[in-house]
Amino acid sequence: MLDLHAIGITPGAGLTLGNVGAVIPSNDGASQAGVPIDQGAILKVWGGVSPTADTIAAIQLLSQDMVDQQNGEYLTPGSTNLGNATWDWDNLPYSKGLRQFYMGTNTGVVASLAFTLDDYPKLAAKSVIMGSRVCGKQVTPPSLTFGGAVNAGWTSLAFAPTKPLPNGRYAILGAKVSAITNLALIRFQHTDFAGLSPGFLCVNSGIISSSSFDKVPKDALFVAEDGNQFVYISEILNEACCPVFTVGNNTTGLQIQMYSLQADTPVVQLLLAQVG
Repeated sequence: MLDLHAIGITPGAGLTLGNVGAVIPSNDGASQAGVPIDQGAILKVWGGVSPTADTIAAIQLLSQDMVDQQNGEYLTPGSTNLGNATWDWDNLPYSKGLRQFYMGTNTGVVASLAFTLDDYPKLAAKSVIMGSRVCGKQVTPPSLTFGGAVNAGWTSLAFAPTKPLPNGRYAILGAKVSAITNLALIRFQHTDFAGLSPGFLCVNSGIISSSSFDKVPKDALFVAEDGNQFVYISEILNEACCPVFTVGNNTTGLQIQMYSLQADTPVVQLLLAQVG
């Protein structure tokens, strides 16, 4: 089961890296910024996101679990970078200490964020499946709109389709998200998820030519135009990553959470498959 968290960063200018990321956004659920919420975490993806006009020059992750604790993992998109996000796939088991994040941006020094996507392979093992882009029994309820801006930490929206889903178990294959300025984090919470919050990064669904689309790497973590992000992540990790939740008495119990650096009011459509 995946678990997505955010860390607030005050970046430096260019390759002069800013302060260690130590701010926990509201409703994040972590007790310490960058530290997994439980033992057994394996860091699979980490990276940073900046506001639209604040392109990323460099970002660094330092961890006591690394082979090279001095250099860490240092991504340098550079001074000509036009992107507002950068990230790296990883496989770093957690054992101790803080994960520290630093960032430098090219066009300003505006509050940004780092993110971590951990995997807990031994937790909620019965609540994930591999999924498929041609998964049977697919369900795609109408989209839902958040009630306000999602730029003040994690904002929640109850997944309550106007026409209730039949009782059963449903896998989240991914989501199509629109009405976001540039980039946003999305994650999901349910009692079936063992306290974890599986999620991913997203751009506006359906964009084929615009500044926000052109400025992000074309990776399944962001750009799953068919809305199958968890399926793609499962394929990349060769591991079941589509979270499964139970619907009972016409109530999903599922919460959608989003976090953006812009004052966005997102529209979200989930892609589901009934699996039980």
